[in-house]
Amino acid sequence: MRRHNLGFLVLSFALACTETPTEVRQHPAAMTAITSQSVTGIVYTDIDAVPAVRITDEFGRPVAGVQVIYQTQNNTRFGTSVTVHSDASGIASMGEWKLGKARGIETATATSSGLGTVTFTAVVNPDVPVSFTAPSGNGQKGERGKDLLFPINARITDRFGNGVAGVTIDFAVLNGGGSIKPLGGSASGEDGIVQAQWTLGELGENSVIATAAGFEPLTYEATAVDLGNDVYQLDSIGANASPVFKPRSKIGLLPNGRFISYIENVWGEGTYLIHDGIIELTYSNDFLPRLSELDYSAWGNVPDRTEYGLSKDGVIQIPRCFTEDCFDTVWFYRKLNQ
Repeated sequence: MRRHNLGFLVLSFALACTETPTEVRQHPAAMTAITSQSVTGIVYTDIDAVPAVRITDEFGRPVAGVQVIYQTQNNTRFGTSVTVHSDASGIASMGEWKLGKARGIETATATSSGLGTVTFTAVVNPDVPVSFTAPSGNGQKGERGKDLLFPINARITDRFGNGVAGVTIDFAVLNGGGSIKPLGGSASGEDGIVQAQWTLGELGENSVIATAAGFEPLTYEATAVDLGNDVYQLDSIGANASPVFKPRSKIGLLPNGRFISYIENVWGEGTYLIHDGIIELTYSNDFLPRLSELDYSAWGNVPDRTEYGLSKDGVIQIPRCFTEDCFDTVWFYRKLNQ
């Protein structure tokens, strides 16, 4: 009886030794980046160092099969999402990362349940320059011998319209005299723009040229006007309603009973009369209606051609209406010492 019991114990021990031990299940404890979290690329190209993370347990051993979600976001707030799983080495790669068409900053964020997030950042640079344009400043009218109200701009862009920095642009006066600043070449900024201030010369047509290596030159035109010696400049605006933006504006009273005036980039001319301190300005074009093009006002209750004001002690006061509700305002023009 004892022999049988001893044999049974020996057999049981042998079988126990040959059975597969119970597998210990791993639990993901950490997610870390294994590629650079700060990269640089060109618009609409693939990033070489594709974002990738490694999932490990509490002992630093790789964990396979863990879900990781990569979420991208570009400058236009458009994003994509891709779901991957860690491999036998615990690595979960995004697969590919193609940058958008706009320069700036883009991100790719890896997220896994209970493991937080890992963020990758890409500085997106513009492509090579392919376009040379004049975005603003052309076709202005201004005072003879004075700076134009608005500078002229030249811009270098890539195929997607992103500004390209570091391109040298030169400005030079073609005709009409005057001057341009800066005199030498200037490098474009991050927006691709080089800006120049143009001082007009002779009466009539003036022109300036802008050049950049590898591109056709740009030509800017401007018309120089003489306001005469009896010039009034807008000094202030008195408003009964909310504060009003004060534009740049002048009125030039010419000796032949004609006047020239401008408010920002809107120019007008016509005839004037002054009698008993009352000044009457009658415009020869659609100057007053065209003021509605300016962002700061929408004119109401103003005749198409004529407006009236007070002229006394070197000050001209002109009542004008702002906005559709026609809040009363008074524009105070003060005579300049010529």
